[in-house]
Amino acid sequence: MKVLMFSDSLGSLTTTFIKNEVEYFAQRGQLAYMAGRIDQEVDGLDAFELQYAPGLIRSKLQWYLWKLDLACNFVDPVFGKKASAGIADLNPDIVHCHFGYEALKLLQNVKTNVPVLVHFHGYDASQMLLKKSYIRALQAVWRQHDVWPIVVSDAMKIALQNAGVDMSKAFTLRYGIDLTRFVPPSSAKKSDKKVFLQVSSLAEKKGHTYSLEAIAKASQLEGELLSNAVFIFTGDGPEKRKLEARAQNLKISHLVQFIGAKQPSEVIDLLAEADYFMHHSITAGNGDQEGIPNAIMEAMAMELPILSTYHSGIPELVAHGTNGLLCREKDVENFARQIIEICEWKRLPMNRKMIEARYNLSLHLAQLETIYASLLS
Repeated sequence: MKVLMFSDSLGSLTTTFIKNEVEYFAQRGQLAYMAGRIDQEVDGLDAFELQYAPGLIRSKLQWYLWKLDLACNFVDPVFGKKASAGIADLNPDIVHCHFGYEALKLLQNVKTNVPVLVHFHGYDASQMLLKKSYIRALQAVWRQHDVWPIVVSDAMKIALQNAGVDMSKAFTLRYGIDLTRFVPPSSAKKSDKKVFLQVSSLAEKKGHTYSLEAIAKASQLEGELLSNAVFIFTGDGPEKRKLEARAQNLKISHLVQFIGAKQPSEVIDLLAEADYFMHHSITAGNGDQEGIPNAIMEAMAMELPILSTYHSGIPELVAHGTNGLLCREKDVENFARQIIEICEWKRLPMNRKMIEARYNLSLHLAQLETIYASLLS
């Protein structure tokens, strides 16, 4: 079996869910990767860059039609010729595209006679669905190729169906994390503070603004209780200064730390020292949503109680009042009360058991292998 994966980039820290699949199948000599940018080499992987870079006139016309929601069109003969040649040379049995929007760049420019998997992850099944031209483009690709969609949650499948995308052949493949790396600490934590942690980028949909407002509100309600607490946020970029300024304006700078982007090994150390995991996911102004945040799964594998929202597929992972607390998006008042309430909670072995049963990497990879085999049979 030979699989060709495609996306705009390969190797980003925020797409570990792709990296895990790549490493597994590359080790078996079953995978090649085509991407506009290769940020990290993987042993055993035949990867090559193929940038989508149409000429100035074509790109301006495409953008104009997209802006008016008249067409989602990536047709470019030069790119198509190079992509077709690469596919012919690799001769894959299956093409596996990551992100529906990015898949269009390949599938509008090549003809395939093998099954194609289009793997939706988040923005491509939320924000993009506001564009009718995007939905029409997906429907056209579905007609032109033997396409089998993959979604990461039941909520995502429903969102695509409601938007008019044919999901009759869809697979549900839940993310999985490596449980050998995320192991609850066996010894007592070093700090005596109550540590609230959020591991994520500083994107709007991660809800940091509402988390800060809730921390300020909780501090007003129970200042003595939170005097021994610290709220740690990872992530970097231009939003970091804005959020630090917001924390200062809310007079909670003494409670909050923005510590920048962290490597996976550093994240594990942070989780080992944390008591609670926060992730106030929201629907961004442009419609962007989560799939299911891998960071929540990692925290659950470390037995942390979860503070989050009724957002996208998160309620499939976190049951309110059982293994965490959920509130409506942007409900600062309720989130503040839940920050106080969860201070009574301890680590939850049931959270790790949930990940072991439904969201572990070994299960995910085995299920993906089964999907590949079913298409080839």
